[in-house]
This record gives sequence, C-alpha cells and structure tokens, in this order.
Amino acid sequence: MASAPTGVHCGERFVAYPALFSNALRASGALSELGIGAGDRVALLLHNSIEFLEASIATVPLGASAVPINWHWRGDEIAYVLSDSGAKALIVHADLYPEIAERLPAGVATVIVPSADGPGAATPPGSYHWPTWLEQATPLAGAADAAPATIIYTSGTTGRPKGVVRQPAADPQREAARGLINEIFGLGPGERTVIPAPMYHAAPNVYALAAAIQQMDMTIMPRFDAEEFLRIVANRQVTVVQMVPTMFTRMLALPESVRHRYDVSTLRCVVHAAAPCPPHVKRAMIDWLGPVVVEYYGGTETGPIVLCTSEEWLAHPGTVGRPLDGSRVCIFDEQGNELPTGESGEVFGWLDVWPDFTYHGDDAKRRAAEREGLISLGDIGYL
Repeated sequence: MASAPTGVHCGERFVAYPALFSNALRASGALSELGIGAGDRVALLLHNSIEFLEASIATVPLGASAVPINWHWRGDEIAYVLSDSGAKALIVHADLYPEIAERLPAGVATVIVPSADGPGAATPPGSYHWPTWLEQATPLAGAADAAPATIIYTSGTTGRPKGVVRQPAADPQREAARGLINEIFGLGPGERTVIPAPMYHAAPNVYALAAAIQQMDMTIMPRFDAEEFLRIVANRQVTVVQMVPTMFTRMLALPESVRHRYDVSTLRCVVHAAAPCPPHVKRAMIDWLGPVVVEYYGGTETGPIVLCTSEEWLAHPGTVGRPLDGSRVCIFDEQGNELPTGESGEVFGWLDVWPDFTYHGDDAKRRAAEREGLISLGDIGYL
C-alpha cells in the first residue's frame, strides 16, 4: 500500500507538497506578470495559512522578497510598512483588507485571498482574486525549493517598526546557516511539526519555511489553542515544534485530566524563545515532556546566538545557555566597557554564520546597534 502523501494541513484543508510548490510557481508567474522581479518586495497581510507558504515561496524564483505584516496592526501601521518597504504588491486575506483599503499606497497591486471562515469582502475593482489569479497564471519555470529572502519588520515597541534586510548569503554561508537551523530546531526529512505561532514573526516564519523546504509533514494552526495543540500533537504524531513561554503557561493551565488525555510522547524537540520563561514554568514543562525542551536566545537581527538544553537548564535554572559554536556574547555598560561575569549590562552578540543585515532605509540605526562587531537587541543580562 502506498504511503500517504506528505504536505501541509490547516484546519480541514490539506495540500500535498507537489501541489503546494505548483501553486507557488503559478503565483511566481502571476507576480511576474505584475512586473515583480529581482529586488522587489511583496507584502503579505495574511493569517497563518497554506497561502502564506505559497506566496512566500513564490518570491524565490523572482529574486524578490516577501514582507510579512502583523495582521493585528491598524491601518496606518500597515500603510507605513507598505510605504517604507516599497512593496509593489500586497497579498491579503479578505477579512483583513478593509483595514488597509482606504490607506493603500498608490500603485500597489492587490491580491485578495478568500478568508478561511468565509469569503469576506468582495474582490474590489482593480484587485485580483487569488484562486482565479492562480488558475489563469502561467507557472514560472524555475526552482521554488529555497527559503525566501524574507524581510521581517520589528515589533515597533520603541518607535516605528524597522525592516531587517539581510545581505545575500554566499553558498557556503547559506549551507552553514541552513545546517545550523536544522540542528537547533530538529528539522529534517521525516520529522512532523506543527506551527502554533503567527508566521509574520521572524522565528515562526523561518521555521515554517525551512520545514516546507524539507517537505516535512506540517500542521498550521490559524490561532493557538492549548488543547487543540495537544490534540494535533497526538493525532499527527508531531516530533518537533517551536513555541513561546506563553503557550507553555496556557497548556499547564489545562486540567491534568485534559493534559494527560493526549499522548505527546512522540515529541523529541520542543524549542522555545522570544521571551523569558519563568523557571517554575520551564521546570513543569520538563517534568511533563521530559528533557526535550530546548531554549535559544537571539532576535530578528541576530538569529539564534545562544542555546540551552534541558540538562543544562536543570543544572543552572534560569540560564538561557551558552553561546553557539562561533558565537560571541559580551555584556557592556553604558560607557561601552565590557563587564565581567556576574555584572548586568546590555547584551551584545553575533554569530558569523548569519548574513549581515541593515535596517531598511536607516543604516545609521544599524550602526548604532553595533559594538565591536556585535549587535544589541536592547536586552539587559549577565554572564
């Protein structure tokens, strides 16, 4: 008996990888017909969905960049990213379109994706309807099996969001980065994963696209629900996943009878980052799942630079681990002096395997974040 095809699940939908990559190449052809080419930007205002993957991968053969946008943002915030990035096209879910309809910058081609819970607003005049747009497109001849050059905008907590633009990576650097991502997250052919976090954030975006390129069995959650997550892990026999501490807290808040209803023993690597994890939460997760919980520290600009296994954390509760091979982490005071072990200051770090970056349109801000070749994310910590 032939084995079931591998692909992407989202709600009641399933798309096998050959069809997903075929759709991506159709989207590449359709974007090309809109004049999208090398160096151009395609904004994605999309919920977690199969279309998010297809649209992101579609930029690869064109040499364009996907620009995911936080769909929780309001119209003026979305309009700022569209203008700042210079996006030539916007691919948007129908229920999210009204938020930007009156603020859409001139000249931006708009593609409307039907919403999962209904058709949403009718396709506006001059816009394109995603299913029809793909159906009528001529697939682009080319490869759609590499990670897109995605431009992620920061959260904007200290001002306007900043677009993090990576320099093109040389082949050896690209291979090294891909290998390190696979190692940190436990990715590889035959693994099974679930995407519980918004794909407009850097880490879930990189993770989901890397898993798709590996053609791993993947389930995309449109939104996180603690018990539904456990049900997916049990039913899909998920082996690897990336999460954030808030999700741990929500799962631990479930009644024990609910938590133990689901067999999650297939999990072999549960990676978390993005926020500090309270020690009592971390310990409870290790007690529940076993020593499969892995933490890393880093950011959109730096990528992961520090890693911590369950065993290392149990030996040093509260730690986020030690620098990865080739990574350097230093603590500086306000005067730029390097601080010794045990003294708190601003955390700077870098790992040369990640391509260098700048902030779109703001090289000065990029230079201000650097000290001795290391980058600060604005965090306080100590060694």
